[in-house]
Amino acid sequence: MYQKSPAEISQLKGRAYFCPACREPVRIRSGLKVIPHFAHLPDNRCPSIKGGESEEHEAGKWLIYQWLVNQGYQVELEAYLPSIQQQPDVYLSGARRPIAVEYQCAKISVTEIRKRTKGYVDHGIFPLWILGPKHWKKKRADILQFNSFLQSFLYQWSSLYRLFFLHSRTKTLTTASGLRWLSPSSVTGLFHSYGLNQRTFPQIFSPGWSPPLPSISHHWEKAWYDNRTKYRRETGSKEKQFRQYLYLKGYHFSLIPSVCYLPVKSQVQLSVKPYIWQTRLFMDHFMPVSVGSPVEFPEMEVPVTVNQYKPDPVTEYAELLCGLNILKKTGNNKWVKTREVDFPSTMEEAFLDDRTTLARLKNLKIM
Repeated sequence: MYQKSPAEISQLKGRAYFCPACREPVRIRSGLKVIPHFAHLPDNRCPSIKGGESEEHEAGKWLIYQWLVNQGYQVELEAYLPSIQQQPDVYLSGARRPIAVEYQCAKISVTEIRKRTKGYVDHGIFPLWILGPKHWKKKRADILQFNSFLQSFLYQWSSLYRLFFLHSRTKTLTTASGLRWLSPSSVTGLFHSYGLNQRTFPQIFSPGWSPPLPSISHHWEKAWYDNRTKYRRETGSKEKQFRQYLYLKGYHFSLIPSVCYLPVKSQVQLSVKPYIWQTRLFMDHFMPVSVGSPVEFPEMEVPVTVNQYKPDPVTEYAELLCGLNILKKTGNNKWVKTREVDFPSTMEEAFLDDRTTLARLKNLKIM
C-alpha cells in the first residue's frame, strides 16, 4: 500500500479488509501527514498490536523496508507469522537465516520484549531490534542514559555490547557499541551516527575500525567514593537486604574492600549492583577459605542478550581477582587463594585501598 498513489488508496478505502491475526475488520488510514497503513478499530485486542502506531514508527518501518529492498533483499512489510502469532515490522525471508526487524518507538514491558524475542529465536528467526529516537538520551558525549528497557535490547558481538537506534525523520542510524556499565542509569561507549544509506545491512553488524573505548577509571573512582561517603536513605529491597546482610556479619557497607566493587564487563546485563553480588561472593566463598586452598564460586543466573549471548560474570570477577594477585587460576573455573584481603577499619584505610586497587586495574588496562 505504501507504493500506491493517493487516488488508488482512495478507491481501496471502499473495500472490506480483515486482520490475518484476529480476523477482525481493519481500515485504511492515510492523509497528508499520515503514511498509508491498515489500522484496527478502537478497543481491538489483536495479538499483533504492538503498543500503538505513531507517525515516527510508520515512517521508520517504511524507511527500513526501502533501505533493504534497495540492497536486493527479499523483504515483506508487516508479514504476519501465524506459527508464533507475531508480526514484525519488516521480515527478511531470503537471507541465510530469516530476520525479523522490529522498530521499537513505544516503551513496552521487559516481559513483552523477552516474550517476542523468544518467539522469534525459538522458530529460528533472528530478531533485530532498532530503537526509536526518544530512547536515545545522552548524558554526555560518551555517556548514554540506561535502564532495564534498553538492557532488554542488548546484543553482544566481538566481546562488545551494542544497541541500535534510528531517527526516521533525519534518516540517521546510530550504533552504540562497547557499552560498559557505570550505574543503573548510565553506560559509556562509542557512539556512531551516519545516514542510513551510507551503510549496507551487513555493515551495521561489523565492528570495523574503532578508536579505544572511553576510560572508566574516573567514573569508577567516583563510584567508590560516593558509595563510601553518601548515605542513601531511600533504597530498594536488594540494597536493604545487602546492608542487613553486612550488619549481621559485623560490617558496614561504606567499608567494603574495593575488590568487592570491580568493573566486570557483563555488569551491563545484570540487574543487581556490582558491589552487592561481588561482596556476597567475597564474604561467602573467599573469606572463609585459607591461603593456598581452592576457592569455589557458584554460578550466577543472567538473562541472555537478544542474540543469545550468556556471560559468566562470576568467572570474569575471578579473573580480575587473579590479575590483582588475590587468586591464582589452576584450571578451568578453578582457583586457589593466594592472599588475604581485609575489610578497612577506617575511611582513611578505605580510600588508600581504593587508590591502590585503581592503580593496579589501570596497569592491567581494565579501565
